[in-house]
Amino acid sequence: MSNSLFVYLFLAVAPLILRYGFGKFGLWLLAGMLAQTVTIAVLFRRAHKALYPDVGEERLKPFLTMLLAPPAAIRAPDLLARHLLEDFHPLAVAQVLCSSVRFKSFARQVLLDLHYPLLPVCPTNEPERLATEQWFRTARRQVAERFVQRAGLKPDELTAMPGPTERANQSYCPRCGAQFVTRTGVCVDCGGRPLQPFRQAAT
Repeated sequence: MSNSLFVYLFLAVAPLILRYGFGKFGLWLLAGMLAQTVTIAVLFRRAHKALYPDVGEERLKPFLTMLLAPPAAIRAPDLLARHLLEDFHPLAVAQVLCSSVRFKSFARQVLLDLHYPLLPVCPTNEPERLATEQWFRTARRQVAERFVQRAGLKPDELTAMPGPTERANQSYCPRCGAQFVTRTGVCVDCGGRPLQPFRQAAT
């Protein structure tokens, strides 16, 4: 119904008002719009209550807004889906919703981020906190790798860096995969992560 309201507003209401003005069809068009916004608001409230029964305070404001604001009613599915998948790991969601090619690309990004996180990995240099971050990231990486293996992929192959895309490239960032013509240096986009030469990657 949100899609129908969008089509109604931009392919029916707007052309008619531009051509004939508001006076000739205005009240009928307004009645049609209100019928749709009220229906969408009621359906939104019902669906939101079924999906999120414990957050009634987040339901009232968008419900009232949709009654009189068509843009809010058009976005009703977005509001319903905003928190729908937050209890699931992104890898699990990607495996269900994405194609195999996109899931493979996303899984590679997740594993590389767990192997080579954005620097600095911890906001402090205290040994206990550094150890905690290292333990937690290692546990997450192991779980992610097992999930990827169950999906039929090999983590080592996913995270393997291909050869240089150009003959002049001598090093790469192990996190984002950017390639550089210098043999040493850091990747600024990854927080200053040291580059790895291609010869080292081959060994």
